[in-house]
Amino acid sequence: MRHWRVGVVMAMALLWVGPAGAQQPDPPGQAVGIEPVHQAYLFAHMMHEDYGRLYYSVSLDGLHWTALNGGRRVCDDYRGHPDICKGHDGRYYLVGNRNDSAPDISFWVSDDLIRWERYSDVRPDLPRTPDYAQALPRIGAPKLFYDADSSQYVLTWHTPHQHGTPEDAERYWASQRTLFLTSKDLKTFSDRPRRLFDWDMATIDVILHKQRDRYYALVKDERYPTLDWPTGKTVRVSSSPALLGPYSEPSAPISPNFREAPTLIPSPDGKVWYLYYEQYPGVSYGLSVATDLDGPWHQISGYTSFSDWDKYSLPPKVRHGCMIAISRAEYDALVACTSWPGTAEEQALTFFGWSDQHVQVDGNADHLIGAIDAMNALPGRAWPESVGGAVAEPAFVFGLGDLTEWPSQAARQAYEQRVTRRLRFPSYDVAGNHDIGGNSPVPTVLDWLIARHGALRYTFEQGDVLFVALFSEYDESLNSPAQPISKEALSYLRQTLANVPKGKPVIVATHLCFDAITNHDELVDALGDANVLCILGGHYHKAKVTRYRQIDFIQLPSPAPRSPDEVTVFRITANRLVAIPFDYTKNEWATDKNKILDKPIHGPVRIE
Repeated sequence: MRHWRVGVVMAMALLWVGPAGAQQPDPPGQAVGIEPVHQAYLFAHMMHEDYGRLYYSVSLDGLHWTALNGGRRVCDDYRGHPDICKGHDGRYYLVGNRNDSAPDISFWVSDDLIRWERYSDVRPDLPRTPDYAQALPRIGAPKLFYDADSSQYVLTWHTPHQHGTPEDAERYWASQRTLFLTSKDLKTFSDRPRRLFDWDMATIDVILHKQRDRYYALVKDERYPTLDWPTGKTVRVSSSPALLGPYSEPSAPISPNFREAPTLIPSPDGKVWYLYYEQYPGVSYGLSVATDLDGPWHQISGYTSFSDWDKYSLPPKVRHGCMIAISRAEYDALVACTSWPGTAEEQALTFFGWSDQHVQVDGNADHLIGAIDAMNALPGRAWPESVGGAVAEPAFVFGLGDLTEWPSQAARQAYEQRVTRRLRFPSYDVAGNHDIGGNSPVPTVLDWLIARHGALRYTFEQGDVLFVALFSEYDESLNSPAQPISKEALSYLRQTLANVPKGKPVIVATHLCFDAITNHDELVDALGDANVLCILGGHYHKAKVTRYRQIDFIQLPSPAPRSPDEVTVFRITANRLVAIPFDYTKNEWATDKNKILDKPIHGPVRIE
């Protein structure tokens, strides 16, 4: 009996030890001993610390990925969630947008995946979407699919119809619906967006693929997972016999919860599908495989830190994008590339600034047209010789308050129409005293700004510069255009700058200009030791630069009647800030030194 027990224990020990040291089975789909159908792969993606910018990783087996360009960007012009497809002319097309609030979707084109050139833009007319009139002005994660059979592109994205609240932030995400446009050449598009799915469920990150005679939509179910909705935040599959539907009800989940941004590639032998998805926010990547898009799917082991279990690997901190199959020659050229044409050692950020638009109570905004058309036409114009080069396309336009003469619905709607439809670029705004409503306050404009930017006081980042939009309450009882920056605004500024990494460039923007601020020292003291490049203001309708306690205050011009017909153009590099007004009536740059700032700075520097 005793010997029997020892034998059983030893046998059990051998069973336990054996698998731990054994090599686990490899994923299916590898081209073992045969010529691969798909020779190599490209992963165009973002990085956790540089969200919305373009990076590359490559693979020969679709499982093990290596970062290119030393883990640095491969194209500085690009903004968005990278998505690439091969198009009607055999070239590659890349789609993106600057942020969810930007009204435009942009396209780049490349012959070799190395040199990207701007190709076109489209501005979806969201309010005209059938059965979706309540669509909010938001465009999330555009994706592009080219259908060779019908010779057309399908451009998809997600747009919500409800704002989140402090009590229910998920309401915003639960209201996302997938919309689309079609195009033959990415120059002209179908006249208005449409909803891709007949069924009513929150979806984002939709990608389209064709298998045999059916079209497949891989979607992220954007409802939050609960006992009543256990499929929330998973990847699911829907299919249709026709490109534009109707698509079937989504399948059961093919990923765990809290996964998004699916991307799909065929295996090297062409017999298996590899589906990658991100466990957000930037935690890891999962991989599921199937021989058919209808399933069944199973997961592959990875990210375990055990080499015999890790069957795939990606560079650390990669965020979502898209994977595509490429040729071995394209792979070799990408790996060999040491000089990426879309990058530059000196990063330049361009933006335009204006203030005090004063759209009339009845909605008359005709006086804005000259300034808007001038800004639309400025890219490509030669800078003054002291600066050199040409004006780049701006990352955004900054408006510093008094959008309206008084915040009527007509005035607010007219301003929104001008800056989201006629103006070609994304825009940000800060509320001014007229937008509050003076002694007869109404929340019309303030509510619109909160819906647009998330709050009246907010921050955003462009070109590695942090912008602080600093709304300051206005005290009508002082009966004066000169006002202190409010205590609430100063508190917000201190708290915000306290959390900014040391040395990071910051620009503060508020409605009041230097001459209208009565508590300059309190404001400058609130900056602490932050690297504040300048403080922007408006209020007095004309361009002016004032230096106080080593801080430059730049006053932006107004397009309102009886004001100078100017907008200010900014250019920021690693060591220089330039701000020069452009007179759009005289069609010339300002030369008054009291309006111009050109100074050395400790500006944005790319982290190597």
